[in-house]
Amino acid sequence: MNLKFVRPKISDLVFQLHAGPAHPELFRTYAEGLVRHEDRALIIKITDSSHVLCWGGKDRWLTEIAASARQPLPKHRRLLAYRLKGERTDQVGWRGVLYRMSFQVERVEPEIFLHLDDELSRDGEKHGLFYRFGTTNRLFPAPLSLVQVQSAAGSLLVQAFHTFPAECAIVKTQSLFETTAKPQATGERMRGSGGA
Repeated sequence: MNLKFVRPKISDLVFQLHAGPAHPELFRTYAEGLVRHEDRALIIKITDSSHVLCWGGKDRWLTEIAASARQPLPKHRRLLAYRLKGERTDQVGWRGVLYRMSFQVERVEPEIFLHLDDELSRDGEKHGLFYRFGTTNRLFPAPLSLVQVQSAAGSLLVQAFHTFPAECAIVKTQSLFETTAKPQATGERMRGSGGA
């Protein structure tokens, strides 16, 4: 564990979706997992900011990135980009894939945060990709990340939880990767809602 680890502030984070795989050298990875589903794979990386999800196979890849806005991220083939604040939902059709996302930043009182952190920690020890970072504050638990995957015919649902103890906040994301019977046009936006 990195005892000097400090997560970026939530206000510094962005949430993006890219057509194509992510370059591994862009991110410092603390935990990594692989889920094979039908003829595709999901690569999960827990990073210092939160996570990177790379889903696809052969020549079709979608990459979801939640990272610091200060980190140089590619603009080429970017399908979605939001500041990570409040709540947001959106979806995109791309090359026979329907991608749906939602995120929420939840700020709570310190005692509620400690309870939620304990629940996530216990859940993470049972299933999912889980990582507890080092701490710099003896009064609060260290940040944690938990990514869980559920599969069904033609789809993968990914739920991620990232704690930010200094802000008594939890970032929750949910992503659905679904193959569609009829291919959508590349990067076709379908609809969106949520905070700015």
